[in-house]
Amino acid sequence: MKKNIMLLVCSMMLLPAFLFGNTPKTIAVYLTDVKAPYNITIKGKYQAYNYLYESEIISALDGDVEVEIIEHKLGLKIEDVGVYEKGIVFDTTEGFNLNGVDYYGDLLLVPYQGKMIPVNRLSVEDYVKGVLPHEMSPDWPLEALKAQAVAARTYAMYHILLNDGKRIFDVDNTTKYQVYNGKAKINSNITQAVESTKYEVMTYNDKVIAGYFSALCGGHTDSSLNVFGVAVPYLEGVTCNYCNAQIKIWTNAVSYDEFNKVFAKSNIKVNDKTDFKVKANSKSDKVTSIDLNTANGKKSIKGSDFRSILTPKIVPSLTFRIDKVDNGIVIIGQGSGHAVGLCQWGAYGMAQVKKDYKYILPFYYKGIVIKDYTTMGDNIKADVWRN
Repeated sequence: MKKNIMLLVCSMMLLPAFLFGNTPKTIAVYLTDVKAPYNITIKGKYQAYNYLYESEIISALDGDVEVEIIEHKLGLKIEDVGVYEKGIVFDTTEGFNLNGVDYYGDLLLVPYQGKMIPVNRLSVEDYVKGVLPHEMSPDWPLEALKAQAVAARTYAMYHILLNDGKRIFDVDNTTKYQVYNGKAKINSNITQAVESTKYEVMTYNDKVIAGYFSALCGGHTDSSLNVFGVAVPYLEGVTCNYCNAQIKIWTNAVSYDEFNKVFAKSNIKVNDKTDFKVKANSKSDKVTSIDLNTANGKKSIKGSDFRSILTPKIVPSLTFRIDKVDNGIVIIGQGSGHAVGLCQWGAYGMAQVKKDYKYILPFYYKGIVIKDYTTMGDNIKADVWRN
C-alpha cells in the first residue's frame, strides 16, 4: 500500500551512527549503477530525514511505504514534500527495495563531487552476504565459501579503516573493490558461510590486511612485489596445485596499430621488426617485464603495467607468452586475475579434498592470524603498505 509521506520537524537532535564516522561494524557502499529516478519501497519502521539537518524529519511511518525521488535543479525532489539540496537519509529497520533490488540497512542519497549519489549503509556482516554470491558461486563447497567470506570481510574492514570517515562511502559496488548487489542471489549456503565465520578477519602483526583474491592463479600465486611494487610478507607467491583442473589456455591478438595506440602515452611504437622479450619469475612463471627494441630505442614494460594498459580483458593474467604474427602479436596464457592472495578455484579444490577454511587461508596468506575484529578494541588499524 502506498502512503503519502509528510514533513515533520522535530526539535530533538538525531544522532545517526554515520555522523560520527564509520564504526568497525558498519560499511557505506556507493551504488554506482543506480540512477535517478529512485523508486524506493520500505517495509517496517523507518525514518527519513535531511542529510545535513538531521533534526528535520521528512517522514516517520510504520508500515509499507513507496517513495519516488527525482532529480531537480536544486537537489532531490521527494514527491510533493519538498526539494532537498543536501540529501536525504532513509533509516530503516528491515531494509529497502531500490529500483527493483532489495538491500539490507539504510539508504543515503547524498552530494558527492557535484552530484547526488546513492549509498547503502549497512552492517559489515550483511555486506559480506551481498558480496559472496557475486565473487564465488553460491553452490560451491562450504569451506571454500567460508574462506571467501573471511577474505571479503577482511578486504571490507581494511577499506573501512583506510577511509576512516574521510569520504561519504568506504567502497563502491564494482570490481574496483568487490562486487556487491544487495540481497540478490543470497541462499542458505551464503548465509551459513557468513554466519559461521562471523566477525572473523585476517590480521598480520595485529593489523587488518588487505585480503586480495583472484579467480584462478594458474598454478602459482603472484607476489605483491611483482603486481603492486611492494614486498609484503603475507602476499608472497605460493605453488597452488589445487586449481590445476580448471586451467585453460586463453589467446588474444593485438595488431601493431592497436598496440601503438594504447601505448602512445608511454612513447612506445612497435612494428614487425620489434622483438618482444618476455621475462618471467622462475618460480611462479608470472611475467615481470617485457623488453622491446623499438623505433624509439630499447624499452621495458613492467608485466603488471602491460596487463593494466592492454586491460585484463586482453591479458587476463600474468602467466603468458607473446608470439609475433603478420600484423601484430598474439598473447597466449593461462589463469585469470592478478593472482595475489587467495586463488578462488584453488580454494574450491582444497574444499573438495576436505581442507577447511582455517587451512585454506594461511596457505595463501603466510603468517596471518584470524581474529574476531570486535575484540580488537579502539586501536584496530589497517596494515597500510600502498596508496
